[in-house]
Amino acid sequence: MKKSILIIVLLIGVFLLQACAMAPMDEAVSFDAPLYYNELSMTFTNTSEHDILYQTGNPADDFILLYRMHAENPNPTDEAIYLAFMQTLYSISMSQHVSMAGLFRLSSSELKQYFDAAGIAMSINDVVTFNTIQSEITTYKETQSSPTVSKRAYIEYRLSITLSEDDYQGLRFFQDVYSDFMYDHPGFIIQTSDFQTFIDLLNPNHFNESQLNQIETAYNHIRAIHEKN
Repeated sequence: MKKSILIIVLLIGVFLLQACAMAPMDEAVSFDAPLYYNELSMTFTNTSEHDILYQTGNPADDFILLYRMHAENPNPTDEAIYLAFMQTLYSISMSQHVSMAGLFRLSSSELKQYFDAAGIAMSINDVVTFNTIQSEITTYKETQSSPTVSKRAYIEYRLSITLSEDDYQGLRFFQDVYSDFMYDHPGFIIQTSDFQTFIDLLNPNHFNESQLNQIETAYNHIRAIHEKN
């Protein structure tokens, strides 16, 4: 009887060790880690909630960045066409309550039904643009490649700015602070919270004035990206 109990205990122990090994671990989020393009969200910011750039992306702007960085011969004319179309499609996805990824799984004739429902005429050029973008996304899926961009480059693109070295170091510092902060405040959302709300929860007494200024500047950069969506 004792031997049977011991065997059961050992089996349970092995099971628990395997479960722990298989369970996802919270990893430290680094500002220096790249962002990966996600074909389901169609953004670069489908990240951990501990990442300061979590869900800052939108499919229209992020696709243009993808195009600039990975197209063989990017040019301003095509970029303008893609941006206008993606903005229209993003508007339709929001009004018709369907994901962008869902729209890109449709045929052009099926997509036209969504254009009609939104009261928007779908032109031949729209069909060509849709098919071109759809083909690009399919290529990434079939090759299982995931285009990347640095977080610094992403922020500079979204805000049309060039980050100074001080700004860059401030963002790195803010990422470290924010990652720890989110363990204590897992439901916190930057886009709906001003800096004062954040700093009150953070406890500013733990930081000197220079560090608080760094955090505020970085926080405002992230808020500015959300406000552009």
